Amino acid sequence: MVADSAIELQIPEELTIYTVQSFKDKILGRLDIKEDLILNCQDMNIIDGAGIQLLLSLEKTALNEEFNIFFKSPTDSFKESLKLAGVSELFNVIEEEVNDGQEDINC
Repeated sequence: MVADSAIELQIPEELTIYTVQSFKDKILGRLDIKEDLILNCQDMNIIDGAGIQLLLSLEKTALNEEFNIFFKSPTDSFKESLKLAGVSELFNVIEEEVNDGQEDINC
């Protein structure tokens, strides 16, 4: 279940070796809050191994720091990439809209 105080971040259209560092830098500043994160995936079209590795690292951090990460509105290509990498079951994916009171931060 998503907490009412969750923070929503927009994942960029491409999360690849070329873009992963800038997204990582933007998201790291939000992790110290230790609130649930909602990563909106609606615009993501391309993700590579570096992008998946970053998301796995975020999941591990969330587990260690006791907050949750949810992936909202995943595209078919995003879901397929996670499935091909064999990690789809490790992520909390939500298809429906989430609480309108969420803080929205575009990355």
